[in-house]
Amino acid sequence: DEEFVYSNEIYVVRNLLKLIDVVKNNKFSELVYPFISVARSYVCKFSDNDIFKSVTENNILNNPVFSELFDKIRKLVLFSKENSLSSLVLELYKEFNLYEKSILIGNVELVNKKLDYIVDVVCNLEKIGYHLEDFIEYFDNLFDKKLDIKFSNKEETEDNAVHVMSVHYSKGLEYPICYFPTLYKKFNKKELNDRFLFNRNYG
Repeated sequence: DEEFVYSNEIYVVRNLLKLIDVVKNNKFSELVYPFISVARSYVCKFSDNDIFKSVTENNILNNPVFSELFDKIRKLVLFSKENSLSSLVLELYKEFNLYEKSILIGNVELVNKKLDYIVDVVCNLEKIGYHLEDFIEYFDNLFDKKLDIKFSNKEETEDNAVHVMSVHYSKGLEYPICYFPTLYKKFNKKELNDRFLFNRNYG
């Protein structure tokens, strides 16, 4: 079994969600800790000098060095008002390129598996009425009581087996036969509004 809530990638997700909550609910007295955690993390990699100066001068939100970070946070705040918690977490992953940046930590497969697992946890808690604030409180309780979320990285060693995985988790893997369930369903038209790249030569 692997540690879960104490790993870098999950710690960053927790503090990104805290930043969203701080900005969404004007809890600016709680800004410093999650800001420092995210700013120093592999996701942002701001210099300690910039972070220290901004914290001591009390101008975190107005410092142009961090404008891109807080533009993304404000965008996610707006997203959170009209979408579910699980959708917010997935949008957060996309906005901060968490799957792509997992290469900066090492063991990409394990990191991405943990990111997928947190989405599963969120989906389950969502079913019993959890919202952003509830999920943050849930995370805080785990840390305060030094508890962990049960997570196993054990893989089947048999070659003759069926592997069920998300699109994100399957990146870079190859199998001779792949099944794509629920393709018979209509596409979600909301997804057509997402950003996409187009090239006149390559499509």
